[in-house]
Amino acid sequence: MANEKLKGVILLMSSNTINEQELTNIFSKEKILGCTITKDGNRIFEYYKNKKIEDKQHKVYSCTKSVLSLLIGIAFDKGYLHDLHEPIDKYFPKQLQAQNDPRKSKITLYHLLTMTPGLHFPEWEEWGAKAPMVQGGDVVKFVLDRELIFNPGEKMNYNSGCSHLITSILQQVTGETALQFAEKHLFQPLNISKVEWYKDNKGIYKGADGIRFKIADMEK
Repeated sequence: MANEKLKGVILLMSSNTINEQELTNIFSKEKILGCTITKDGNRIFEYYKNKKIEDKQHKVYSCTKSVLSLLIGIAFDKGYLHDLHEPIDKYFPKQLQAQNDPRKSKITLYHLLTMTPGLHFPEWEEWGAKAPMVQGGDVVKFVLDRELIFNPGEKMNYNSGCSHLITSILQQVTGETALQFAEKHLFQPLNISKVEWYKDNKGIYKGADGIRFKIADMEK
C-alpha cells in the first residue's frame, strides 16, 4: 500500500500538482526516513523524519553496486584497468586452477559487471535475496566454487557475488582498499566525508551491499 501511495506522489510531483507541505505531510505519515530532491544542481526539497536521521549513515544495500561501477569506470580512466574482456583468471589464478570446469577460466570482467558469468547463484530463489556468502568465510572462493550452469555471457542472473569479485579486482589493480580508492577519486571530489564501507574477513570490501551514506551524500 505504501509503495502505491509513493508511486502516486511521484506522479503528482512530476505534474507539479503537489506542494512541499503536502509532500512533507505524506512522508510523515509513511515509513519514510528522509527524502531530498535536487533539480538543476539546486536543492528544491528535503524531508527528514528527525535531526538524527539527517546526520545518520544509512545502509544503501545494492546501491553499493552502482558506486562500485563508478569506481571501475574511474579505474579504467586512470589506467589501472585496460580491457573489459580480460579473463579474470589473471586475478584469481589459484582459485580457478582448482576448478573442474575449464569454462570458468573464460569468465571476464565484463561478465561480472553484467552478471553473466553463468554461475548457479539462486539469490532471488531459494536463498531469498540473501546469499550464504554474507555469513563470512572466503567469499571469493564461495563465488568461484559455484557450479557453472551456463556458458559465460550466455544468460544474466542476479549475482551479488560478481560485485564482490569486482571489488577484489579493484583492490588488486590499484594497490589500495576500495574505500581508500573511493575516498580519493569519488567521495572527496564530491565533498562526501562520512562513509562507512563494510569488508569481509579477508579485507575485501563488500561490493554488493556494504556502503552506508548520509542521505544528502547519497543524493550527491
